[in-house]
Amino acid sequence: MIDDAKLLSTAVEHHRHGSHAPARTGYAAVIARRPGEMAGYFNYGTLLHETGDTQAASRLFGRAIRLDPGLLFRLRNMGLSEYGQDILGQIVAAGDNIDHFSAPGPTQTGHAPMLWPPKFRFDTVAAIRGFLQDILPVPEARPQPIIDRGQSVVTFGSCFAMHVGQMLKRFGIDVLNSQMPEDANSTFANRYLFDWLVHGNHSPFTEYFQRTHGEDTRLLLREALADSRTAIMTIGVAPCFFHAETGAFAFPAQRRSGNPAHYRLRMTGVAENVENVLQTVALLRTLNPQIALVLTVSPVPLSGFVRNEPGISSIVEADCLSKSVMRVVAHEVVQRDPAIIYWPSFEIVRWLGGHAAFPAFGADDGLSRHVNEALVELIMTLFLEHHGAPGLTNPPSPPPSPGQPSPS
Repeated sequence: MIDDAKLLSTAVEHHRHGSHAPARTGYAAVIARRPGEMAGYFNYGTLLHETGDTQAASRLFGRAIRLDPGLLFRLRNMGLSEYGQDILGQIVAAGDNIDHFSAPGPTQTGHAPMLWPPKFRFDTVAAIRGFLQDILPVPEARPQPIIDRGQSVVTFGSCFAMHVGQMLKRFGIDVLNSQMPEDANSTFANRYLFDWLVHGNHSPFTEYFQRTHGEDTRLLLREALADSRTAIMTIGVAPCFFHAETGAFAFPAQRRSGNPAHYRLRMTGVAENVENVLQTVALLRTLNPQIALVLTVSPVPLSGFVRNEPGISSIVEADCLSKSVMRVVAHEVVQRDPAIIYWPSFEIVRWLGGHAAFPAFGADDGLSRHVNEALVELIMTLFLEHHGAPGLTNPPSPPPSPGQPSPS
């Protein structure tokens, strides 16, 4: 009885020693006996590449990759990435989706590898939409959509929350945007905001909101949150001011009104921001236990940073680190609380926008920190299509003219 593993190892040994004819025979026998395993195809393809038969090698590599998409990375590491690009093109042309193939054997996880496309360019917003429609997961079935006309939505957390709220209003959705000043959009400020909303003015941190927003605003926001179906929280920046001596969080306004030398700007870390977001969520649920929660990372860049930390020498590096921290924070939060929905606003603008033929920023007013309004609209229309009521992205019906009956 022929041992399949011995057959393969013998062929590999012939291959290593340059005995191509018996290696070919051995690999062909392995494929005939084990057509559902990738090893025979991949090793035979490697041999044919080395002997100059690139067309036959490509066919064999293609069979191997359909069995184990992770081999694309192995080809790249071997300096054979041109095969991977050609094979991906063939798969797409055939109408297949590489994400649907799963790897066999002991490494199989039940989920196919997610692979970065070798050719990646978007000439229009519609092209980005098509790509996202293919990769975004189908949302879990819910008894009712989390957003619909006639239901209230609260957006808060950063300046980007204002843009989200404005776009939702265009679709006829009742939105209250509790946008804080742009210099108070950290997770620390969000946490103290909700502490103030729930418990009132009882600390130096809640006193900031009591003074800048007032009791009437606090009561209005409490009522709005209690009556809302959904809250959308955008988290924006990692750098925050802290008291130099005590290490306590400081609102930027406190620094501006006091002695700047008494404060320092620090790039905050993942753990402390995760704790802030989880505390904010707990406080929010105190006001409305049934509210649906959506978390997203603002794609808007930092407005500035102080060169006072090792390893951060420019605003570009500071912005990258800040957004990286906040994206990991969002991931950690939804891992701990799966009821929270994450929506990839940041990725759509910063990652897909980097492969677009049009500007992701400044398209409307030339300002480099202002997100292209067409991308904001794409972010929200896709979100509503995934999590809103059917037909919600259609323009709302105009109110009936005086004396005319309402449409049935």
